[in-house]
Amino acid sequence: MMRFIATLLVGGMISGSISAADVWIFSGQSNMKAIGGQAQRAVGQLVKKHQREFRSVYVAQSGKPIEAWLDSSHRDYSKLWKALEQKVIQAKTEKNRFKGFVWYQGESNANENAGQYQKQLTELVQRIRKLTDQPSLPAIIVQIGSATAYSGKDWAAATIREAQRRFARDDAHSAIVTAIDAEIKDLTVHLGKSGAEIVSSRIVAAADRLAYGNAKATWGPHFQRASFANKSRRQIIVEFTEVQQKLKLSEGWLAGFGVSQKTTLPEPLSKLKDATAMGQLTNDFLYPIGGRVLDEKRLILFFDRALSSSSRLSYGAMRNAHYGPHRRWNLEISGLRDGSGHQAPAFVLVPIQSATKEVKVEGIKTGTANEKWTQIAVNCVGRFPPAVTKPSEVAGLKSENWRQAYWNPVSSGLTPNLFD
Repeated sequence: MMRFIATLLVGGMISGSISAADVWIFSGQSNMKAIGGQAQRAVGQLVKKHQREFRSVYVAQSGKPIEAWLDSSHRDYSKLWKALEQKVIQAKTEKNRFKGFVWYQGESNANENAGQYQKQLTELVQRIRKLTDQPSLPAIIVQIGSATAYSGKDWAAATIREAQRRFARDDAHSAIVTAIDAEIKDLTVHLGKSGAEIVSSRIVAAADRLAYGNAKATWGPHFQRASFANKSRRQIIVEFTEVQQKLKLSEGWLAGFGVSQKTTLPEPLSKLKDATAMGQLTNDFLYPIGGRVLDEKRLILFFDRALSSSSRLSYGAMRNAHYGPHRRWNLEISGLRDGSGHQAPAFVLVPIQSATKEVKVEGIKTGTANEKWTQIAVNCVGRFPPAVTKPSEVAGLKSENWRQAYWNPVSSGLTPNLFD
Protein backbone atom coordinates (compact mmCIF):
# COMPACT_ATOMS: atom_id res chain seq x y z
CA MET A 1 0.00 0.00 0.00
CA MET A 2 1.28 3.45 -0.89
CA ARG A 3 1.90 5.65 2.10
CA PHE A 4 0.40 9.09 2.54
CA ILE A 5 3.16 11.53 3.49
CA ALA A 6 2.18 14.99 4.70
CA THR A 7 4.84 17.61 5.27
CA LEU A 8 4.55 20.51 7.67
CA LEU A 9 6.92 23.34 8.49
CA VAL A 10 8.83 21.85 11.43
CA GLY A 11 12.22 23.23 12.40
CA GLY A 12 13.05 24.15 8.81
CA MET A 13 13.16 20.50 7.73
CA ILE A 14 11.04 18.38 5.44
CA SER A 15 9.39 15.56 7.32
CA GLY A 16 8.39 12.25 5.82
CA SER A 17 9.97 9.29 4.03
CA ILE A 18 13.12 9.64 1.93
CA SER A 19 11.69 7.43 -0.81
CA ALA A 20 10.92 9.09 -4.14
CA ALA A 21 7.58 10.85 -4.17
CA ASP A 22 5.49 13.47 -5.94
CA VAL A 23 6.38 16.80 -4.33
CA TRP A 24 3.94 19.71 -4.13
CA ILE A 25 5.05 23.15 -2.97
CA PHE A 26 2.64 25.26 -0.87
CA SER A 27 3.39 28.83 0.09
CA GLY A 28 1.74 32.15 0.91
CA GLN A 29 0.55 34.26 3.81
CA SER A 30 -2.14 33.84 6.48
CA ASN A 31 -4.77 32.17 4.32
CA MET A 32 -2.25 29.61 3.15
CA LYS A 33 -1.77 28.89 6.84
CA ALA A 34 -5.57 28.68 7.18
CA ILE A 35 -5.95 26.12 4.40
CA GLY A 36 -2.50 24.56 4.57
CA GLY A 37 -3.34 21.38 6.43
CA GLN A 38 -6.61 20.84 4.53
CA ALA A 39 -5.03 21.54 1.13
CA GLN A 40 -2.06 19.27 1.77
CA ARG A 41 -4.30 16.41 2.90
CA ALA A 42 -6.56 16.86 -0.12
CA VAL A 43 -3.71 16.96 -2.64
CA GLY A 44 -2.09 14.02 -0.84
CA GLN A 45 -5.24 11.98 -1.32
CA LEU A 46 -5.20 12.88 -5.01
CA VAL A 47 -1.59 11.74 -5.35
CA LYS A 48 -2.40 8.49 -3.56
CA LYS A 49 -5.28 7.98 -5.99
CA HIS A 50 -2.70 8.10 -8.79
CA GLN A 51 -0.66 5.47 -6.93
CA ARG A 52 2.21 7.74 -5.99
CA GLU A 53 3.64 8.79 -2.65
CA PHE A 54 3.03 12.38 -1.61
CA ARG A 55 5.43 14.86 -0.13
CA SER A 56 4.96 18.58 0.45
CA VAL A 57 7.18 21.58 0.85
CA TYR A 58 5.26 24.09 2.95
CA VAL A 59 6.30 27.63 3.93
CA ALA A 60 3.75 30.24 5.01
CA GLN A 61 3.67 33.26 7.27
CA SER A 62 0.91 35.72 8.12
CA GLY A 63 0.82 39.29 6.91
CA LYS A 64 3.66 39.11 4.40
CA PRO A 65 3.76 40.78 0.97
CA ILE A 66 5.08 38.96 -2.09
CA GLU A 67 8.27 41.01 -1.80
CA ALA A 68 9.26 38.79 1.13
CA TRP A 69 9.76 35.97 -1.40
CA LEU A 70 11.43 38.15 -4.04
CA ASP A 71 13.48 40.92 -2.47
CA SER A 72 16.68 39.83 -0.74
CA SER A 73 16.66 43.04 1.31
CA HIS A 74 13.25 42.29 2.82
CA ARG A 75 13.50 41.44 6.51
CA ASP A 76 11.57 38.17 6.07
CA TYR A 77 13.38 36.99 2.93
CA SER A 78 15.37 34.36 4.82
CA LYS A 79 12.27 33.09 6.67
CA LEU A 80 10.28 32.70 3.46
CA TRP A 81 12.18 32.46 0.18
CA LYS A 82 15.44 31.06 1.63
CA ALA A 83 13.51 28.56 3.76
CA LEU A 84 11.51 27.48 0.70
CA GLU A 85 14.67 27.22 -1.37
CA GLN A 86 16.36 24.99 1.22
CA LYS A 87 13.41 22.63 1.37
CA VAL A 88 13.20 22.35 -2.41
CA ILE A 89 16.94 21.66 -2.69
CA GLN A 90 16.63 18.94 -0.05
CA ALA A 91 13.72 17.35 -1.92
CA LYS A 92 15.74 17.44 -5.15
CA THR A 93 18.63 15.53 -3.63
CA GLU A 94 16.24 12.71 -2.78
CA LYS A 95 15.25 12.39 -6.45
CA ASN A 96 11.59 13.24 -5.96
CA ARG A 97 9.36 14.54 -8.76
CA PHE A 98 8.05 18.09 -8.43
CA LYS A 99 4.44 18.16 -9.57
CA GLY A 100 3.11 21.62 -8.75
CA PHE A 101 3.23 24.92 -6.88
CA VAL A 102 0.23 26.27 -4.93
CA TRP A 103 0.28 29.97 -4.04
CA TYR A 104 -2.23 31.75 -1.79
CA GLN A 105 -1.17 35.32 -1.07
CA GLY A 106 -2.02 38.87 -2.09
CA GLU A 107 -3.98 40.48 0.72
CA SER A 108 -0.84 42.26 1.96
CA ASN A 109 -0.23 43.70 -1.51
CA ALA A 110 -3.63 45.42 -1.75
CA ASN A 111 -2.05 48.87 -1.73
CA GLU A 112 -0.85 51.59 -4.09
CA ASN A 113 1.59 49.16 -5.75
CA ALA A 114 -1.04 46.52 -6.58
CA GLY A 115 -0.44 47.10 -10.29
CA GLN A 116 2.97 45.45 -9.97
CA TYR A 117 1.55 42.19 -8.64
CA GLN A 118 1.16 40.34 -11.94
CA LYS A 119 4.78 41.06 -12.81
CA GLN A 120 5.89 39.98 -9.33
CA LEU A 121 3.83 36.80 -9.45
CA THR A 122 5.31 35.95 -12.85
CA GLU A 123 8.81 36.40 -11.43
CA LEU A 124 8.03 34.22 -8.43
CA VAL A 125 6.66 31.35 -10.53
CA GLN A 126 9.65 31.58 -12.87
CA ARG A 127 11.99 31.33 -9.87
CA ILE A 128 10.12 28.30 -8.54
CA ARG A 129 10.30 26.59 -11.93
CA LYS A 130 14.00 27.32 -12.24
CA LEU A 131 14.64 26.10 -8.70
CA THR A 132 12.83 22.81 -9.35
CA ASP A 133 14.31 22.36 -12.85
CA GLN A 134 10.74 22.14 -14.12
CA PRO A 135 10.11 24.92 -16.72
CA SER A 136 6.50 23.77 -17.12
CA LEU A 137 5.75 23.14 -13.44
CA PRO A 138 2.01 23.68 -12.87
CA ALA A 139 1.24 26.79 -10.82
CA ILE A 140 -2.11 26.99 -9.03
CA ILE A 141 -2.97 30.50 -7.87
CA VAL A 142 -5.72 31.10 -5.31
CA GLN A 143 -7.50 34.37 -6.08
CA ILE A 144 -7.89 36.35 -2.86
CA GLY A 145 -11.38 36.34 -1.50
CA SER A 146 -13.90 38.37 0.41
CA ALA A 147 -12.68 40.63 3.15
CA THR A 148 -13.79 43.10 5.74
CA ALA A 149 -10.33 44.52 6.33
CA TYR A 150 -9.61 46.55 3.20
CA SER A 151 -11.42 49.76 4.08
CA GLY A 152 -10.70 52.43 1.48
CA LYS A 153 -8.85 50.04 -0.83
CA ASP A 154 -11.63 48.89 -3.13
CA TRP A 155 -9.73 49.07 -6.41
CA ALA A 156 -6.40 48.00 -4.89
CA ALA A 157 -7.86 44.69 -3.70
CA ALA A 158 -9.70 44.32 -7.00
CA THR A 159 -6.45 44.94 -8.89
CA ILE A 160 -4.81 42.04 -7.04
CA ARG A 161 -7.66 39.74 -8.08
CA GLU A 162 -7.32 40.88 -11.68
CA ALA A 163 -3.53 40.47 -11.60
CA GLN A 164 -3.96 36.88 -10.45
CA ARG A 165 -6.53 36.24 -13.18
CA ARG A 166 -4.31 37.76 -15.87
CA PHE A 167 -1.33 35.71 -14.75
CA ALA A 168 -3.30 32.49 -15.21
CA ARG A 169 -4.67 33.78 -18.52
CA ASP A 170 -1.16 34.36 -19.86
CA ASP A 171 0.61 31.29 -18.45
CA ALA A 172 -0.16 28.02 -20.22
CA HIS A 173 0.81 25.89 -17.23
CA SER A 174 -1.22 27.60 -14.55
CA ALA A 175 -4.73 27.79 -13.14
CA ILE A 176 -6.63 30.26 -11.00
CA VAL A 177 -8.98 29.00 -8.32
CA THR A 178 -11.08 31.56 -6.54
CA ALA A 179 -11.87 32.16 -2.89
CA ILE A 180 -14.36 34.99 -3.42
CA ASP A 181 -17.27 32.87 -2.21
CA ALA A 182 -15.40 31.11 0.59
CA GLU A 183 -16.62 31.71 4.12
CA ILE A 184 -14.40 33.82 6.34
CA LYS A 185 -14.23 33.08 10.05
CA ASP A 186 -13.52 36.53 11.46
CA LEU A 187 -13.83 40.24 10.74
CA THR A 188 -10.68 40.37 8.64
CA VAL A 189 -9.78 38.12 5.69
CA HIS A 190 -9.20 34.64 7.10
CA LEU A 191 -11.06 31.60 5.81
CA GLY A 192 -13.11 29.41 8.09
CA LYS A 193 -13.33 25.63 7.94
CA SER A 194 -15.93 25.44 5.16
CA GLY A 195 -14.06 28.11 3.19
CA ALA A 196 -10.83 26.12 3.44
CA GLU A 197 -12.64 22.99 2.27
CA ILE A 198 -14.12 24.57 -0.86
CA VAL A 199 -10.85 26.25 -1.85
CA SER A 200 -8.94 23.00 -1.26
CA SER A 201 -11.38 21.10 -3.47
CA ARG A 202 -10.69 23.57 -6.29
CA ILE A 203 -6.94 23.22 -5.81
CA VAL A 204 -7.31 19.45 -6.09
CA ALA A 205 -9.34 19.74 -9.31
CA ALA A 206 -6.74 22.05 -10.85
CA ALA A 207 -3.93 19.74 -9.72
CA ASP A 208 -5.68 16.73 -11.22
CA ARG A 209 -6.01 18.49 -14.58
CA LEU A 210 -2.60 20.20 -14.78
CA ALA A 211 -0.35 17.60 -13.15
CA TYR A 212 -2.14 14.30 -13.75
CA GLY A 213 -3.93 14.92 -17.04
CA ASN A 214 -7.54 14.46 -15.96
CA ALA A 215 -9.35 16.49 -18.63
CA LYS A 216 -12.66 16.06 -16.80
CA ALA A 217 -11.46 17.84 -13.67
CA THR A 218 -13.15 21.23 -13.29
CA TRP A 219 -13.19 24.06 -10.78
CA GLY A 220 -15.76 26.52 -12.10
CA PRO A 221 -16.50 28.66 -15.18
CA HIS A 222 -13.90 31.16 -16.36
CA PHE A 223 -14.51 34.51 -18.00
CA GLN A 224 -13.81 34.56 -21.73
CA ARG A 225 -15.17 37.83 -23.16
CA ALA A 226 -17.76 40.57 -22.80
CA SER A 227 -19.52 42.30 -25.68
CA PHE A 228 -22.46 44.58 -26.26
CA ALA A 229 -25.56 42.75 -27.43
CA ASN A 230 -26.33 45.38 -30.08
CA LYS A 231 -25.74 48.99 -31.08
CA SER A 232 -27.89 50.35 -28.27
CA ARG A 233 -25.16 49.41 -25.76
CA ARG A 234 -27.79 48.85 -23.07
CA GLN A 235 -27.17 45.11 -22.77
CA ILE A 236 -23.94 43.17 -22.28
CA ILE A 237 -23.34 39.53 -23.20
CA VAL A 238 -20.84 37.85 -20.87
CA GLU A 239 -19.34 34.61 -22.14
CA PHE A 240 -17.53 31.95 -20.12
CA THR A 241 -15.37 28.95 -20.86
CA GLU A 242 -14.72 25.72 -18.92
CA VAL A 243 -18.45 25.58 -18.18
CA GLN A 244 -19.79 22.31 -16.84
CA GLN A 245 -23.36 21.67 -18.00
CA LYS A 246 -24.69 25.23 -17.73
CA LEU A 247 -24.16 28.54 -15.97
CA LYS A 248 -26.21 28.98 -12.83
CA LEU A 249 -27.09 31.97 -10.71
CA SER A 250 -26.83 30.48 -7.26
CA GLU A 251 -30.15 30.65 -5.45
CA GLY A 252 -31.39 32.74 -8.38
CA TRP A 253 -29.37 35.78 -7.31
CA LEU A 254 -27.50 37.84 -9.88
CA ALA A 255 -24.77 39.62 -7.94
CA GLY A 256 -21.34 41.13 -8.23
CA PHE A 257 -21.54 42.66 -11.73
CA GLY A 258 -20.98 46.32 -12.52
CA VAL A 259 -19.75 48.68 -15.24
CA SER A 260 -17.25 51.52 -14.92
CA GLN A 261 -17.34 54.18 -17.63
CA LYS A 262 -14.18 56.06 -16.66
CA THR A 263 -12.05 53.80 -14.48
CA THR A 264 -9.70 51.45 -16.36
CA LEU A 265 -6.76 49.14 -15.79
CA PRO A 266 -3.81 49.22 -18.21
CA GLU A 267 -2.32 46.35 -20.17
CA PRO A 268 0.15 45.42 -18.80
CA LEU A 269 -0.93 46.10 -15.25
CA SER A 270 2.58 47.26 -14.32
CA LYS A 271 1.76 50.59 -16.00
CA LEU A 272 -0.60 51.34 -13.11
CA LYS A 273 1.34 53.66 -10.82
CA ASP A 274 -1.03 53.95 -7.86
CA ALA A 275 -4.02 51.65 -7.38
CA THR A 276 -5.33 53.69 -4.45
CA ALA A 277 -5.50 56.79 -6.68
CA MET A 278 -8.28 55.10 -8.67
CA GLY A 279 -10.67 56.27 -5.97
CA GLN A 280 -13.54 54.43 -4.36
CA LEU A 281 -15.44 51.91 -6.39
CA THR A 282 -18.65 53.89 -5.94
CA ASN A 283 -17.20 56.91 -7.73
CA ASP A 284 -17.66 55.15 -11.07
CA PHE A 285 -19.78 52.02 -10.95
CA LEU A 286 -23.14 51.28 -12.58
CA TYR A 287 -25.13 48.22 -11.60
CA PRO A 288 -27.30 46.27 -14.03
CA ILE A 289 -31.03 46.57 -13.49
CA GLY A 290 -31.48 42.91 -14.33
CA GLY A 291 -30.09 39.93 -16.16
CA ARG A 292 -30.41 36.24 -16.76
CA VAL A 293 -28.62 33.18 -18.07
CA LEU A 294 -28.89 33.29 -21.86
CA ASP A 295 -27.63 29.81 -22.72
CA GLU A 296 -25.12 27.25 -21.44
CA LYS A 297 -22.11 29.58 -21.58
CA ARG A 298 -23.54 33.08 -21.70
CA LEU A 299 -25.52 35.47 -19.57
CA ILE A 300 -26.99 38.86 -20.44
CA LEU A 301 -26.97 41.99 -18.28
CA PHE A 302 -29.47 44.84 -18.71
CA PHE A 303 -28.74 48.49 -17.93
CA ASP A 304 -31.06 51.47 -17.65
CA ARG A 305 -29.01 53.66 -20.02
CA ALA A 306 -26.73 53.49 -23.06
CA LEU A 307 -23.19 52.78 -21.94
CA SER A 308 -20.01 54.33 -23.25
CA SER A 309 -18.18 52.23 -25.83
CA SER A 310 -15.11 52.43 -23.58
CA SER A 311 -16.94 51.03 -20.54
CA ARG A 312 -15.31 48.27 -18.50
CA LEU A 313 -17.07 45.32 -16.88
CA SER A 314 -16.24 43.85 -13.46
CA TYR A 315 -17.41 40.85 -11.50
CA GLY A 316 -16.47 40.34 -7.87
CA ALA A 317 -14.48 43.58 -7.64
CA MET A 318 -16.09 43.80 -4.19
CA ARG A 319 -16.85 46.62 -1.90
CA ASN A 320 -15.59 45.59 1.52
CA ALA A 321 -17.41 46.20 4.76
CA HIS A 322 -16.58 49.05 7.14
CA TYR A 323 -15.44 48.78 10.72
CA GLY A 324 -17.18 50.72 13.48
CA PRO A 325 -20.69 50.91 14.96
CA HIS A 326 -22.27 51.82 11.60
CA ARG A 327 -20.60 49.15 9.53
CA ARG A 328 -22.44 47.85 6.44
CA TRP A 329 -22.37 44.08 6.08
CA ASN A 330 -22.46 42.18 2.83
CA LEU A 331 -25.54 40.06 2.28
CA GLU A 332 -24.92 36.32 2.22
CA ILE A 333 -25.10 35.34 -1.44
CA SER A 334 -23.03 33.21 -3.74
CA GLY A 335 -23.02 34.53 -7.29
CA LEU A 336 -22.26 32.78 -10.58
CA ARG A 337 -21.52 29.07 -10.79
CA ASP A 338 -21.97 26.13 -13.14
CA GLY A 339 -23.02 22.51 -12.86
CA SER A 340 -19.89 21.68 -10.88
CA GLY A 341 -21.10 23.95 -8.10
CA HIS A 342 -17.92 26.02 -8.22
CA GLN A 343 -17.75 29.80 -8.36
CA ALA A 344 -16.51 31.83 -11.32
CA PRO A 345 -13.31 33.77 -10.47
CA ALA A 346 -13.52 37.53 -10.28
CA PHE A 347 -12.54 39.68 -13.24
CA VAL A 348 -11.98 43.41 -13.03
CA LEU A 349 -12.40 46.26 -15.52
CA VAL A 350 -12.26 44.13 -18.65
CA PRO A 351 -13.04 45.82 -22.00
CA ILE A 352 -16.45 45.33 -23.60
CA GLN A 353 -16.23 44.52 -27.29
CA SER A 354 -18.55 45.88 -29.95
CA ALA A 355 -21.39 43.62 -31.02
CA THR A 356 -20.20 41.32 -33.82
CA LYS A 357 -23.58 39.67 -34.23
CA GLU A 358 -26.48 41.54 -32.76
CA VAL A 359 -28.63 39.74 -30.22
CA LYS A 360 -32.32 40.51 -30.27
CA VAL A 361 -33.36 41.29 -26.73
CA GLU A 362 -37.08 41.69 -27.35
CA GLY A 363 -38.91 39.02 -25.44
CA ILE A 364 -35.97 38.25 -23.16
CA LYS A 365 -37.13 38.76 -19.62
CA THR A 366 -34.67 40.70 -17.51
CA GLY A 367 -35.07 38.34 -14.60
CA THR A 368 -35.30 39.57 -11.03
CA ALA A 369 -33.25 38.32 -8.15
CA ASN A 370 -36.29 37.88 -5.95
CA GLU A 371 -39.62 39.56 -5.28
CA LYS A 372 -38.19 42.17 -2.96
CA TRP A 373 -35.33 43.53 -5.03
CA THR A 374 -35.42 44.56 -8.68
CA GLN A 375 -31.77 43.57 -8.88
CA ILE A 376 -29.46 42.25 -6.23
CA ALA A 377 -26.29 43.90 -7.45
CA VAL A 378 -24.17 44.25 -4.36
CA ASN A 379 -20.56 44.22 -5.35
CA CYS A 380 -19.65 41.20 -3.30
CA VAL A 381 -20.27 37.48 -3.61
CA GLY A 382 -18.81 36.33 -0.33
CA ARG A 383 -20.21 34.28 2.50
CA PHE A 384 -19.67 35.63 5.98
CA PRO A 385 -19.93 34.24 9.52
CA PRO A 386 -23.01 34.68 11.72
CA ALA A 387 -21.67 37.84 13.35
CA VAL A 388 -21.72 39.44 9.93
CA THR A 389 -24.84 37.96 8.37
CA LYS A 390 -26.68 38.59 11.64
CA PRO A 391 -25.53 42.10 12.59
CA SER A 392 -27.77 42.15 15.66
CA GLU A 393 -25.02 40.16 17.37
CA VAL A 394 -22.61 43.01 16.73
CA ALA A 395 -24.63 46.16 16.31
CA GLY A 396 -27.56 45.48 18.62
CA LEU A 397 -30.18 45.43 15.86
CA LYS A 398 -33.28 43.31 16.06
CA SER A 399 -32.92 40.47 13.60
CA GLU A 400 -36.05 41.37 11.65
CA ASN A 401 -34.83 44.95 11.16
CA TRP A 402 -31.23 44.54 10.15
CA ARG A 403 -31.71 44.37 6.39
CA GLN A 404 -33.87 47.46 6.38
CA ALA A 405 -31.33 49.31 8.50
CA TYR A 406 -28.30 48.24 6.52
CA TRP A 407 -29.65 48.37 2.95
CA ASN A 408 -31.20 51.39 1.27
CA PRO A 409 -32.78 51.91 -2.14
CA VAL A 410 -30.64 53.68 -4.75
CA SER A 411 -31.37 55.12 -8.15
CA SER A 412 -31.57 51.97 -10.27
CA GLY A 413 -34.62 50.33 -8.77
CA LEU A 414 -34.61 48.76 -5.34
CA THR A 415 -30.94 47.91 -5.28
CA PRO A 416 -29.35 47.39 -1.87
CA ASN A 417 -26.68 49.94 -1.07
CA LEU A 418 -23.55 49.29 0.96
CA PHE A 419 -22.17 52.75 0.73
CA ASP A 420 -24.13 55.39 2.64
